[in-house]
Amino acid sequence: MLLSPPTFVEPVSVCSRRIRLNGQGKGATVEVIGGGGRAVDKWKADWPDQLFDLDAAVTLVAGETLSAKQTNLPNLSPFSSVGTVVQAAGPSTPLFGLPVVACSERVLAKGLAPGATGTVRNIPSGAVLGSSTGGTVEVVTLSRHLVASDRIVLDATPCGGAPGTQSAEPPIELLRTVGPNDRRLVTVDVDQSLLACQRLLAVHKGQPGTTFWLERGDGQQITFGLDAPDSNLRIDPALKEGETIAWWVEGERPCEVLPSERHKATATVGPPPAPLITTDPCPGSPVIHCSGLWPSATVHIRVDGVDSLEFEAAAAGQDVDLGGLALIAGQRIVAVQRLCNDWSAASPPVVVAPPWDLEPMIVEPLVDCAPIVVLQGVSPGALVIVRSQQRKGELGRKTADGTAVVVDVAPFLQHWRYDRGERHRMSPRAAEGARWSSGRHPTGAGGPGLHRYPHGGCGARCVRRDCRRHRLRPPCWRHDRH
Repeated sequence: MLLSPPTFVEPVSVCSRRIRLNGQGKGATVEVIGGGGRAVDKWKADWPDQLFDLDAAVTLVAGETLSAKQTNLPNLSPFSSVGTVVQAAGPSTPLFGLPVVACSERVLAKGLAPGATGTVRNIPSGAVLGSSTGGTVEVVTLSRHLVASDRIVLDATPCGGAPGTQSAEPPIELLRTVGPNDRRLVTVDVDQSLLACQRLLAVHKGQPGTTFWLERGDGQQITFGLDAPDSNLRIDPALKEGETIAWWVEGERPCEVLPSERHKATATVGPPPAPLITTDPCPGSPVIHCSGLWPSATVHIRVDGVDSLEFEAAAAGQDVDLGGLALIAGQRIVAVQRLCNDWSAASPPVVVAPPWDLEPMIVEPLVDCAPIVVLQGVSPGALVIVRSQQRKGELGRKTADGTAVVVDVAPFLQHWRYDRGERHRMSPRAAEGARWSSGRHPTGAGGPGLHRYPHGGCGARCVRRDCRRHRLRPPCWRHDRH
């Protein structure tokens, strides 16, 4: 069966020393290529959402498009329908993921440019408490536990550069307990029911800096450090039918708190619930979005009743690269998922239909330090890609499930001053056989322009409206920020 190409989860820059991909099956060989088909690296996958370390000899080029494929013999995928474009090295807009908690020796760094080093410093002394390098969101392990009176900041350094802008100073909170006279930690929630062959636990209401304890049915105890309120925790081997697990949370040693209440649940055998296809495909759609997935389940996309594409669920919702599928108007698409040998019911069908005739618009103003770009007038099912001309690469992407879409970007938006000589308009250019057109956009914080994506499907075309503005027919277009 045709496999879905792995999906790039985070942007990549010339500083990146790892790449995060999802959708690959356990045991699959994952290969990434760059411009002109040059080999970048190859790995063996053991998880559907995984960070792959780049070989030390690998160099990435700003503006280069990376594509990924997987091979799990006898099945294989094509390379990515829409690859990711590598960013140049550039500044970050770092900030702490909240809450920052006393007694913790871990903090979450956000807003980092891909591959930048996030460094936590003590404000009074300037001493470095810890640093981490890799993705746009990093867990920084500190050299000591925090106390409520600490004052800390976060800065970020691109490869070969100097430390840039510092974050704001975060408040440091106390751990939440059951009550003023009950020093037990508040318990966490685990998504249930539990099913046999499940390899991931979804945990909610966690407190950063605490430790999640899991006791398997054979008595083995496993610990996970919690860094955010919501976490997906990998368990290997998978849950067995009838296995009872217990879980609780504990604080770090300096904290005067007691472990939370223990909770138990038993894994049952049976099919997972039916998933959902939450975007509207059109002829030529490169990507759809599925929700209601059971993480670590095997998922099949059926076209007119025929199993046509397979991927492994990495989360409850994810984009799915349609790979070599050439959709035709009128086809009916459903998704099904399997744990062990139990298949779910099929999702409600979606019908491949022509795209809506809408004019996509960027919601302005674009705000300095904003972590998102908002667009409206989007054809449902459009793959929206936000790019930066200064960084020469992709900042983020989102498959639209309605006529408006919010795209998370990394690093966060930054104001580019005219006196730096940055260009704030684009002229027509050609690439990959498709014409990208834009007009001047009268904004002072950086001129946004809308461009057709060179995929060329979905009836994408550009119609001249006047000498300054162009209308693009979605969904095969992208947004560049300059």
